[in-house]
Amino acid sequence: MQFLRFFLLQFFLLSAFILADSPKAVALDLNYIKEKTFFFKDIHSFRGKLFKSKAINKDYFIRQTFKPSCNQFNRLVIPFYFENPNKTNSLTFSLFEASNLEKILFTETIHPNSWGKPSKLGSFKLYGKFHYVWIPPIQNSKDQSFIFEIKSNDINSTTGIYLNRLKHQQVSSIQVNGQELPGVYTGVLSYCKTNFDLKEMTEIVLEKTKREKIFFTFYFLGIAFFLYAIKRAGKSLKKNSSS
Repeated sequence: MQFLRFFLLQFFLLSAFILADSPKAVALDLNYIKEKTFFFKDIHSFRGKLFKSKAINKDYFIRQTFKPSCNQFNRLVIPFYFENPNKTNSLTFSLFEASNLEKILFTETIHPNSWGKPSKLGSFKLYGKFHYVWIPPIQNSKDQSFIFEIKSNDINSTTGIYLNRLKHQQVSSIQVNGQELPGVYTGVLSYCKTNFDLKEMTEIVLEKTKREKIFFTFYFLGIAFFLYAIKRAGKSLKKNSSS
């Protein structure tokens, strides 16, 4: 029984080693799997000295051009500030290909009155709401330019987003009412979806096991011989102590 447990432990560790040697490896840490395996953080622009945009209202809308570096782009995190969400009408989020502003890829209504009170945003001394926009995965999003737009029909809105002046190679300067503001960027984060494919992982293990079968044969024979030698030594010590 002990030998079986030891064998299974060795096999588990060896499989982990095989996977770690693969470019499609999956880490064993559950938090890592959750954050890195299923979603790949791509753009991180929530940094530097952030400041507030003007309130997004009927006369003030924002567009941001960005370029994912991975396929299956499917999530944006937008940092909003707000003063009185109960008196703010809904916002409209729209996503376009940068080359075609006539065709909306995705749209969503954002309801600030569902946010509750402003909360602290990360380690910054800023208050507001991280709003998650979930988008159906865009298969060939890598190195493609997209634009998101945030509008409102409310003339008295008190809701806007946080901006910064730190250049990011994947984010272009924002446009306000169609006019570019050079050197000003939204503080967004973006993610792409990745797949946790157990079948693919199994195939990787079996392929490498087959390729290294001679090594594995000697490896497990060595373990078996080592355990046998320990067992024989234990019996000899027990016999000598009793005589």
